[in-house]
Amino acid sequence: MQLVNHIKEQINKGIYKPGDLLPSEHDLASEYDASRTTVRKGLSVLFSEGYINPVPGKGYFVKEPEIDSYTLYFSEKGCIKNYSGETKLLEVRLVPPAKLSKQLGDIKKSFVMIRWLIYVDKKPAAYDIKFLPYERGKPID
Repeated sequence: MQLVNHIKEQINKGIYKPGDLLPSEHDLASEYDASRTTVRKGLSVLFSEGYINPVPGKGYFVKEPEIDSYTLYFSEKGCIKNYSGETKLLEVRLVPPAKLSKQLGDIKKSFVMIRWLIYVDKKPAAYDIKFLPYERGKPID
């Protein structure tokens, strides 16, 4: 899992970019002082999580991230009188861990920040900000 987490971190930081060839199984085994079987299992995890694609005879390539989709549900709507379901999405962006470390302590994950307005009778009634854990290639529902 150290290999998996380290390669994920390098991909998320842009050290390995989409289309880049990862080091060979032999090189990774040497670097992480692990067997090639262990390396293959780690690479299999990275493939199953959508980080890499194997190309027979060539190696493992960093995969272009899939487009994330967001389904937002405002479950607090029952507390707003005359809520009609009308909202306005203001911003969706990735927030690196360093920006939230003061509030959340020693975290290593990035978050997706979502800011939006909730309207009642065509007037803004509430302003909401949510921070959801971000995992590359996995949609947030």
